[in-house]
Amino acid sequence: MVARWCCQRLAAPGVESIVYEFQPEEILSYGWESIYWTGGVVNWQLERVDAQTRLLFNHAEEDLMNPDHYARMLANWHITLDLFESSLAGSPQPWGWDAWAAHCARYMRTIKSMIDSSG
Repeated sequence: MVARWCCQRLAAPGVESIVYEFQPEEILSYGWESIYWTGGVVNWQLERVDAQTRLLFNHAEEDLMNPDHYARMLANWHITLDLFESSLAGSPQPWGWDAWAAHCARYMRTIKSMIDSSG
């Protein structure tokens, strides 16, 4: 563990953020937890590929067997990565709840279809 930070005044009081690994221009690995849940571990890794940089992203979490939770998490990261891309392109955008809801519904249909076809 590199650092620990406890949020007392934001939307989720008592949530602790934990930085597991940080190497500038290479990797950031962190997670968050409270007495009620763990948010898993998120890894952002930069990898040089020729003259470009590739972003590798991973979110490992224990509660992925809950289809509703998994669909919401996927929609959150989908929007987050879209916003990251637009910011890098010089055109920052606000969070879009309509787009989030559309992604969440699509992910939910996909997940339920996968469950139905496996069972």
